[in-house]
Amino acid sequence: MTPSDWIKIASLVVDIIKTMITFGVVFLIFWLFKKEIRTLIKNGGLKLAVPGFSLETIQKQQEELGTKEKKEIKALNSELEKSKKAEKILHELQEYTARDKDTLFLGYHFEKTYRLIFPSQMVILNSMTNFNGEIPDALAQALFRRTIWAQQFNISYEQFMGFLIQSGLIAYDPSSSKFTLIPLGRTFWEYLVSNNIPLKIPAYDVITAPAE
Repeated sequence: MTPSDWIKIASLVVDIIKTMITFGVVFLIFWLFKKEIRTLIKNGGLKLAVPGFSLETIQKQQEELGTKEKKEIKALNSELEKSKKAEKILHELQEYTARDKDTLFLGYHFEKTYRLIFPSQMVILNSMTNFNGEIPDALAQALFRRTIWAQQFNISYEQFMGFLIQSGLIAYDPSSSKFTLIPLGRTFWEYLVSNNIPLKIPAYDVITAPAE
């Protein structure tokens, strides 16, 4: 055999020895830790670690992953709770804003109505508040005929009562021939009373004695 053949044989022997050493080390590890490995396989609750080698069960990994997920879920729930509180505060703020806006508009409407309303029309509203929120058409016409608007300014009865209807204070029921004080009209009257606004009564535009 030539020297090169001997070199090849020696190299092959070295490779075989390396392979045997590797398997031998693995076998030795499993032999030395056979009890731990058996327990590890049985209940999945142990961790085997030697220099350069670590074996951890799937169950343990799942437990650690579960702990991480629980923390993430807890943090998510906390953020969700904060979001709900913020949404509630925003909703309340929107409600307050809408309510304040409605109150402002209502106050403006009442102030405008008060500036334009005749004292004699206030007399009719006052009569309605004293008679269960109603007044017969015949009585309203009788009150109108005593005003300067009917006797001196040629304003029609329809125009006179129409202002109260168009302002949303009263409504007319043809079936009963009565005018009714509707909720906005009641609120208007309460607004004047609660704010100590003069009711324009006695009315300067009502003539004491009916015209002949």
